[in-house]
Amino acid sequence: MQVLFKGATGALRNPRMHGPAEEDDRDEAEEMLVFASFRMRRLDIEDKRRKQEAPQAAASQP
Repeated sequence: MQVLFKGATGALRNPRMHGPAEEDDRDEAEEMLVFASFRMRRLDIEDKRRKQEAPQAAASQP
């Protein structure tokens, strides 16, 4: 997931920062937003999982 996030961020960001000013078409812009939403949801799920595991890990340590 980490590699996917890193690659996706670079793929979406770099052309706009280093290339000629091009307008995205509406469909492409919507697809980028959907993909960004997916990535954020996955981060939320992972954060929730880690928070649930933290008390268990602390309880098992002497």
